[in-house]
Amino acid sequence: MDLTATLSRVPLFRGLDDADLTYFSHCIHARTLPAGALVFVEGDAGDALYLVADGAVKVFVDTEAGREVLLSLERAGSYFGELSMIDGRPRSASVMTVERTRLLVITRAAFSRCLARRPDVAYRVIAAMANRVRHLTDSVCDLATADVRRRAVNALLRLAEPAPGGWRIVARPSQQEIADMIGASREMTGRVLRELRQANLIRFAGREIVLDAAVGDWHRER
Repeated sequence: MDLTATLSRVPLFRGLDDADLTYFSHCIHARTLPAGALVFVEGDAGDALYLVADGAVKVFVDTEAGREVLLSLERAGSYFGELSMIDGRPRSASVMTVERTRLLVITRAAFSRCLARRPDVAYRVIAAMANRVRHLTDSVCDLATADVRRRAVNALLRLAEPAPGGWRIVARPSQQEIADMIGASREMTGRVLRELRQANLIRFAGREIVLDAAVGDWHRER
């Protein structure tokens, strides 16, 4: 596996020259896990950052009632675990692979050495953390004030990236994963997705979900 080439595709390290990428690659070790493997559990001690090279993981918490709340899906190019790596406190959520996944792991000590070489990478971590906080704030507001249709649309948009004529989700989450994200039943989530498809506002294309530009206004018309 060419770690230098892999790192060049991760937004956190994008734009670094070959010498820097080679240096960072020496600070990293790889792990490959099957689907359904726990990477770590809420409350675990943690001092490492994980980069998703291939595959996908889900980040979630369990409620006292035994219900799983899905916080995010992290796919190739993204990373997780930065909070505990930075502050040294226990993990605030659990992470599990949803398919065979290759992870790149960098410890706090190794990351500190890398930042001594390229301190600007720290600002990228801070910016990504700010973006996560914004998404979580939006999710909390949705759960408190929005109906299921609006929560479903907003969840899809948060997972999507811009594309011609709208947005796309590169690797679509399962119906149950969407339900867990929005705090709704699988059946109600399926009904909303069917309505969106019948209105030609979303379509499935292989593993992708393609969203029409008008999807954001759909729930206001219901």
